[in-house]
Amino acid sequence: MMTTWRYFWLQAKLSFKSTQSIFKPEEFLLLDLGYPIISMTFYVLLAAYSFNPATLASWVVGNAFLLCIHVCIFVMGQAITAERAQGRLRTVITAPTSDLQFLLAKGFFPIITVFITVLAGFIIGSQIFHIDLTRIAWLPLLACIFVGMASATAFGLFLATFSLITDSMHFILNFVATGLFILTGANFPVTQLPLFWRGVSQLLPLTHSIQAAGQVTAGRMAGVGWDLLIEGGLAVLYFCLATVAIRMCEHYARKHATLEMF
Repeated sequence: MMTTWRYFWLQAKLSFKSTQSIFKPEEFLLLDLGYPIISMTFYVLLAAYSFNPATLASWVVGNAFLLCIHVCIFVMGQAITAERAQGRLRTVITAPTSDLQFLLAKGFFPIITVFITVLAGFIIGSQIFHIDLTRIAWLPLLACIFVGMASATAFGLFLATFSLITDSMHFILNFVATGLFILTGANFPVTQLPLFWRGVSQLLPLTHSIQAAGQVTAGRMAGVGWDLLIEGGLAVLYFCLATVAIRMCEHYARKHATLEMF
């Protein structure tokens, strides 16, 4: 068990260093925090002029959560594609280490970074749009962020498995990311969606954590625990689906020779 954990830690650290060591600290901050904050500001301003709400708190919360999409969806979803491009995919597939463990190791430090980014984005966004932070229960808010990141990461793992059988992951990931922007309630109220898409939104990651975080920031704790329980259940569901899907996709990839498909 200790050897497995040490291997996971070493793999996670080396993977993170290989992608981030070329950046200076100020470049890292601008890339991982500056650009997402600008993006969040754009969508909050768009919501402000579109809906003219009394407060922008719910839009700041929602768009702060969406800052995780780049890592949880794109980084996790493209992990196998990146290994294929570098000629290591066969080694990854035939190695005794679990493929899901390998994917989680690649995303471990980026997910920690994005957790901090979401929290920082919320705080900075609150300062920009003059939202009172004194009424917020920070422990439940941190729980909302943590559960939301877990759910989005498990969803990204599930999507990543399809890299073994398709060369259209860029289209798939962009399509899914756009859907999350629309259907999670971050930029468009879920109640205004058609009935079918309202049902779909309840099965997507981040929807319930955004709703719970919105309740926390408004000082209303009723229903927060239930939303977090559903979000946690979705995280477990998507992780189980990823476990099943990666076995099926590996079998298909070996049978139809799609491991080296570009």
